[in-house]
Amino acid sequence: MKNTSIEFIAKDEAAQRQPVELYHIQHVDSNWYYTSGDVSVDFDSKIWEPAIIQRGTVSYDANLEGTKVAIKLSKSNPAVAIYLMQTPLSLASITIYKLFREQDPFESSMLFTGVIVGVSLKGISVQADCMGMDYIINHHALKQRYQPECNHTVFSTECGLVEAAWELTTTVTVDSTGSELTSNNFAAQADGWWTLGIAQYGDEQRLIVSHVADKIVVMTPFQDLITGETVVVLPGCAGDIDTCKDKFNNLTHFFGFPFIPIDNPVFWFNK
Repeated sequence: MKNTSIEFIAKDEAAQRQPVELYHIQHVDSNWYYTSGDVSVDFDSKIWEPAIIQRGTVSYDANLEGTKVAIKLSKSNPAVAIYLMQTPLSLASITIYKLFREQDPFESSMLFTGVIVGVSLKGISVQADCMGMDYIINHHALKQRYQPECNHTVFSTECGLVEAAWELTTTVTVDSTGSELTSNNFAAQADGWWTLGIAQYGDEQRLIVSHVADKIVVMTPFQDLITGETVVVLPGCAGDIDTCKDKFNNLTHFFGFPFIPIDNPVFWFNK
């Protein structure tokens, strides 16, 4: 572990100090670099862009079993979009650093490293609940489940379907709530075709919770989407074997167990 310099310690202990914080968020192959400052920072061969982001206190729980911190971001931030769309199969990692911009050369000190375990929408902001890396060490999770539904996410590498072959690019009309999008092209498919799919506008993505005729409803409105703009949509998958076979013709990649008993004898009672 790197030791901080005497200069850094002096600035950290000064009566008046003005550090900024750097946030590195990574999900699979995507990386985002943010700073809490008002201007971008060129550090560690990366450009850390200003963002609406702040955190609470880094704390331990009562049993000192793990670090945790809550972070607030704009709901349009692409780094948390995956959590607004669906429960991701892989968690996003996050590392927070402290840095003094007037120091030469720059030097950072790590404040927190861990994963984003969940988010909650609060008005125009999103709160991301983060747990330290000890959460990963102590958390036992099954990679695959013995369940009727498919273990793969649609359009993932394991699923095998290519997004480009299924996506629709269309101009939409947006209602007053921002959640209902209308396009004649949506009606080209039967009701429910786009349900559980993804709508994308710029860098933002939203889960489609309903599709009827020429209208779809997204879980949360896009930040700046207005009537006349273009969105890209992908159809949804319910994860069952019939959808895989009849809708996507992808049965060879189905990884579920649709014929397992669902009537649990543990709950049998004499009547």
